[in-house]
Amino acid sequence: MAETKRQKSKIRLTINEHCIPEQGAAGEFWIAKAEQTVWYTTNSGIVVNLSDVLSTVPSEFAVLKTEVASLRQTVQALLDMTKKSSEYIAWLGERTAKGLRVAKK
Repeated sequence: MAETKRQKSKIRLTINEHCIPEQGAAGEFWIAKAEQTVWYTTNSGIVVNLSDVLSTVPSEFAVLKTEVASLRQTVQALLDMTKKSSEYIAWLGERTAKGLRVAKK
């Protein structure tokens, strides 16, 4: 009969964060009950606090969103300026053409 391999659990429960090692096996999750935080071991073996990472994402996203909005306004202002310049050049062309027609008469 074929033997079934039992997978080792990759979720570790600890009492608090002080019990979580700085290095671990890749793919392990650590849960600190007292602080209610979740930690993850990266492929390089470094243990990262996912709770901190996920809590900082919204604030960084808000900063990025503000920068994008500012860039959008700048680009729109440049487009408006270009449009107004082309409209002014067209108007000058029409005035010049009218002036030449009047002068020829």
